[in-house]
Amino acid sequence: MSDLLSLRVEDVLDDSGMKEFLYVKDITSGEGKAYYLNNMIKMELSEYLSTQEYEASDFLFKSKKDNQPISRQQAYRIIHNAAKEVGIPGKIGMHTLRKTFGYHAYLKGIAISILMDIYNHHSPSETLKYIGINKEEKRLVKVDVNL
Repeated sequence: MSDLLSLRVEDVLDDSGMKEFLYVKDITSGEGKAYYLNNMIKMELSEYLSTQEYEASDFLFKSKKDNQPISRQQAYRIIHNAAKEVGIPGKIGMHTLRKTFGYHAYLKGIAISILMDIYNHHSPSETLKYIGINKEEKRLVKVDVNL
């Protein structure tokens, strides 16, 4: 969450438009990681930015009160209220979205090693448990290779 809240407009947008990759330096390790911004993300970011007045150096999720990013609590309220508006019950926050991303990425065939790296986990079993996949559960696997 801290990584997202510390983003600035210039991290996702430059003179030629939306960037293809978002580069984030991990606060704890200091290691940089690149995250692909797919077309859906680019479209949503463009729409969001079209409703804002901003400078390149502004925080991407800027508070209305001052020139700081929104708080973690405000981010939770925004996500929780959005989930409630579309009929999703329960406490939905950033952590829920993070785990849900991993779950669906895994089901779509993203390698567990890639998810381990994203989550900074040390073992496949740790990541599988985190995203709610039961190793005993048998899944049908589609190998759809068209050469």
